[in-house]
Amino acid sequence: MFRGSLPSDVQAILCSAASTWGGRDIYVGCSGNFTVERALASRGDYALHGCDVTIYSSVAGAFLAGDDFRLEIKDTRFDWLAPYIQTGEGKAATVFLASRLVEGMNANGEIKNNVYYERMTRAYRAQFPSLHEKTCQKILALKMRLKSYFNGDVMEFVDMTPQDAAFVVYPPFYAGDYTNMFKKLNLIFDWDAPTFGELDDAALETLYEKVTSKSRWLFGTDTPQEKYADFLIGLARTTNRGVPMYLYSNSGEKKIVQPAQKIEVVTNARLGEGMQIGEKLTIAKLTYSQFQALRSQYMNAFIRPGQASEAYAALVDGYLIGVFAISTSPNPAQAYFPDHIYLLSDFPVAPTSYPKLSKLVLYAALSKEAIRLFERVARKRIRYLYTTAFSNNYESMKYRGLFKLHNRTEAGPSVTDPYQKKFKINYEAEAGKWTLADGLKLWKQKHGETSQYADKNYQD
Repeated sequence: MFRGSLPSDVQAILCSAASTWGGRDIYVGCSGNFTVERALASRGDYALHGCDVTIYSSVAGAFLAGDDFRLEIKDTRFDWLAPYIQTGEGKAATVFLASRLVEGMNANGEIKNNVYYERMTRAYRAQFPSLHEKTCQKILALKMRLKSYFNGDVMEFVDMTPQDAAFVVYPPFYAGDYTNMFKKLNLIFDWDAPTFGELDDAALETLYEKVTSKSRWLFGTDTPQEKYADFLIGLARTTNRGVPMYLYSNSGEKKIVQPAQKIEVVTNARLGEGMQIGEKLTIAKLTYSQFQALRSQYMNAFIRPGQASEAYAALVDGYLIGVFAISTSPNPAQAYFPDHIYLLSDFPVAPTSYPKLSKLVLYAALSKEAIRLFERVARKRIRYLYTTAFSNNYESMKYRGLFKLHNRTEAGPSVTDPYQKKFKINYEAEAGKWTLADGLKLWKQKHGETSQYADKNYQD
C-alpha cells in the first residue's frame, strides 16, 4: 500500500533513540510513506506530527490526521475515477492505485502507444473496483494516526516546530526526487499542492542546522556528515554493497548494523589459470545462496547487486566458467518489449587464461537451452534478452558483438558513490539463435585466444 521503506534495523535504531525522549510530541519532516511515524507508533505512545509535499504523502497524511483533502479530477480521460474519491480513505486509495495507472503515460501525460501498457491498463481498470475496496479496508485498519499533518516545505515545518520539541527527518537522497517521483499523478489530479525548494546539498546543510537546534533531534542521510561526527549513533548497511545509512542524534546508544549474507558453497571445480577450455558447454540451476556466494567471490565489487529471480552456472566439461542470472521483476525492457527478459547479472570465474571468458557466459545465456529455462520462470515466450551496463567507457566491450545498443545515458562519475559510472548503457540481443554446443564452437572461433592478462576483467 505504501511505497518504499526504511530497513527494519534503521527503524530499530531510530526508535531506540526516541525512547529516551519521553512521551513528548515528535515532529517528522519528509514523512514520505510514514515509515518513521509507523515505527514510532508501534513502539511508544507518541503524539506524531507529519509533513511532506507530494500528493501521495499529503492525501495519506490528511486521512491519518483527520483533515479534509481537496482532490479533483484534472484529466477528463480519468473521470471514471470520480466515484472513488468521495471519502478520505477513498481519496488515498485512489491516489495509491493511480500511481500504477500512470506507468502507461509519458512525462507529458500522453498515453504510450504500446501494446503491453494498453493491455495492462485495461486489466487494471477492470480490476479497479475490487482493488479500491481492498485498499480502503487496509487504510481504515491502520492503527497509527497523526496529531497533525503539514502539507508544505520541510523548511517551513521545522521553523514552525517548538524549540523544545523532538524532530526527526530522513530527507530524500537526491535533489529532484520530490519533483519527479509523482509528477504524472499531478497531471491527473488537482489538489492544493504546496510550493517548496529542492533539497540540494546547500539546502540540506541548512536543514540539518535547523533540526539540530531542537532540544531532541535525529536525522538520517546516505553520506557521512563530518560536521556532526560526534553525534553519529547509527550506521546501517543491510545488504552487501548496499547504500549505507547514517543516523545522527543528540541521544541514543551507538549501534552498527552489518549485513549477514546466507551463502552456500558451490563445490564444482573451477576453470583455472593455465587450464584449457573443454568440449561440452552446459548450464545448471543455482540456488539463491549459491548465487550469492559466487557473486561475492567473482563479481566486480563496484557493480551494485540486484535481486535475481533465477540464477544459473555455466560449465564446460563440468568446470565452472561463469554465472548468469535473470529477473522477472518490472524492468526497463517491459516498457518496450513484452517478450524480453532482463539479464540481471553475468560474470566469469577468475583468474583464467582467457581474457574474453565473459563472452562465453553470454553465449550460454543466449542459447536455446537457456531460453527454455527462462520461459518456465517467466511463463511467457522469450525472444530477447535486455541488460544494463554501467561503465566509464562509452561502450561495454563485453556485450559488443553479441548485444546491440538500445540507448545510452550519461550521468557522470560520482565522487561519493563508487557504483555510479559515467554511462548507463542498455543493450538487447535476440536469444535462442544457437545451441550450447554451437555457442561454444562460435566462442572458440572468435574469442578463444589465451593471454597472461586474462584475469584483468572489469565486467562492465
